[in-house]
Amino acid sequence: MVDVVSIGNANVDILLYTDKLPGRDEEVQVKNFEISAGGSASNFAVTITRLGCSCRFIGCIGEDAFGEIIINEFKREKVDARLKKMKGKPTGIVVILVYSSGERAMLAFRGANLSLTPADIREEMIADAKHVHVSGSTIEVARHALKMGSSMKKFTSYDPGAIVLTKNKDEVRDILKHVNTLFLNRKEFQLMVGGKTLLGGCREISGYGVDRIVLKLGRKGAYVYSKEREYKANGIKGKIIDTTGAGDVFDGGFIVSLLQGKNVDQALKQAIVASFLKSLKPGARKGIPYQSQVNKYLEKQALDP
Repeated sequence: MVDVVSIGNANVDILLYTDKLPGRDEEVQVKNFEISAGGSASNFAVTITRLGCSCRFIGCIGEDAFGEIIINEFKREKVDARLKKMKGKPTGIVVILVYSSGERAMLAFRGANLSLTPADIREEMIADAKHVHVSGSTIEVARHALKMGSSMKKFTSYDPGAIVLTKNKDEVRDILKHVNTLFLNRKEFQLMVGGKTLLGGCREISGYGVDRIVLKLGRKGAYVYSKEREYKANGIKGKIIDTTGAGDVFDGGFIVSLLQGKNVDQALKQAIVASFLKSLKPGARKGIPYQSQVNKYLEKQALDP
């Protein structure tokens, strides 16, 4: 029995901390660097286990040293990793430029991630799960996994990412009838609905069949739209170090809260706190909090005037 199945990319992140982006034929010295496992669905899976639920991950890696980094990190984080090793295909890597503001720019090489196919997502892999989450995967894999999860009466969530939305917006819209919770950031929301207002855009997206839309608004907090009502929560003020993986941690914090029986208001607060705490440390994984850390922060918020 497992609480959540997460499906998508498994990468190794190479993070370079810099004050500026080099121009053509220009060299810029970086202040520091990190190498760690990453990938949106992988970060989500680690968040799930650190917050106290169980998680299975489905994805592809290469037969290389980077693939071993991913395997070992999943073991340490107690994620049930169903990793397909691809001969002759290197593990995916992402080079991330992190600016002093904590914001970042990314260069992604998908590598073995692109070898994950719908045939790799089988019913027995999700039959014992309560929830199915897809993030950063190809549109074909997302459609298959979410349709399967929905048909098996699992709760489903989807974080398509900007690359998929740029190429496959119409296909994403068609998938949404199989999705309970859709996660988008501000850029992804604009890719889906153009210049529409928050409420107008959410109403349009809701018309495609999704039950709940969760918008991640960075420092401004988050917004949830469902046909029954809207929810809003403010962001947390404070200096951040690195936002890499923060959106994935937000997704995980929100889903774990719902699995714990909390309401949407409580889920939003937990997601925002978990995401903020992650951003206080460099890299995608180092700052992912444990449930005790999130609880402590929430208790402090409740006590502060």
